Amino acid sequence: MSDSKHLLFLFAGLLIPVFLMALDVTLAEIYQYNPEGSLHTDGMVTVDLFKSLLSKNIGQPIHFSLTESADPPKSILEAAALSSEESRDILMYGFVKITDRYYDLEIKLYDSKAGKIQKVFYAKNSRDEYEILISTISDRIMEYFCKMTGIPQEKKEAAKEYGVLAGETGLGYWFSFEPWRHPLMGIGSLHASGSLTPVSPLFTGGIFSFSLSYGISLEYAPGMNREGYESFFFHTLRFGLPVTLSARWYSRNRVILQVTPGLQLDILVQDRLYGNTVTEKSGAFSLSGALGYEYIFGGNNFSLGGMMRFHTAFYTDVLFTLEPALYVRYRLTRKRSEP
Repeated sequence: MSDSKHLLFLFAGLLIPVFLMALDVTLAEIYQYNPEGSLHTDGMVTVDLFKSLLSKNIGQPIHFSLTESADPPKSILEAAALSSEESRDILMYGFVKITDRYYDLEIKLYDSKAGKIQKVFYAKNSRDEYEILISTISDRIMEYFCKMTGIPQEKKEAAKEYGVLAGETGLGYWFSFEPWRHPLMGIGSLHASGSLTPVSPLFTGGIFSFSLSYGISLEYAPGMNREGYESFFFHTLRFGLPVTLSARWYSRNRVILQVTPGLQLDILVQDRLYGNTVTEKSGAFSLSGALGYEYIFGGNNFSLGGMMRFHTAFYTDVLFTLEPALYVRYRLTRKRSEP
């Protein structure tokens, strides 16, 4: 046998596993219904799922297609009839319940050769999380086929957001440490800030996505004398440039670690017992640190969180204060760039 024939047989042998692993998967029209009887339906569910599967089918010997029939099969018998009519080996069909509050999606994988349902995929999300719903169920479908073919899925880089602006405001309470603890007590605090995240996420690791943002902040924190000390009122103003590292997971949870260099201005107004009112002003470089958690509501714009702040003002006698606070955050703008 000549060398050319050896090469031909070798090349054919290498191609056989590829052809054996190739899969033709057909997606039927998904049946949708609304048990609440309102008009909220979405005719694009089938198309959007199909597009999502195509976008994630990277490096896989899988061919996705749509059925010729526009009638959604509602049972395994109808799925079997459609598979036979259009000569489909693997048919995906399913149901989506669409209410005013959520999507409830179920996709069944029918194997015509085995004559049974091989797998059921399920996902449920609120109405403002439609994109997450489609992405989640297509991920689960692709993961199943990757295990079936034995070829790891080549994943796309996560979509990034650029130039994300956000505003934040919150309320807290503060108290000081020695040597200021005995004469001085906090009343409360109010802070507001704005931030810019150049790119989100900056990098990912497992289920976590990390971002770095820069901002400007202003805080007002009044205080007063404790019992037994001469009457005074204490005003603190903090101007800062916060740098925030955040870690987000499962789309709803975010932990932040923040460092804020800045300037602290203190004004003490004292009503002396045997004299006039005296106002004293002082200022110093300040450095603050914070650790917090926030929950992100549907739509990804509004979030509610809590944090623990630690402030240091570098006077001759350094002023240390601790401040637990609650805050709300709102994403003002975002520019999305798909990979």
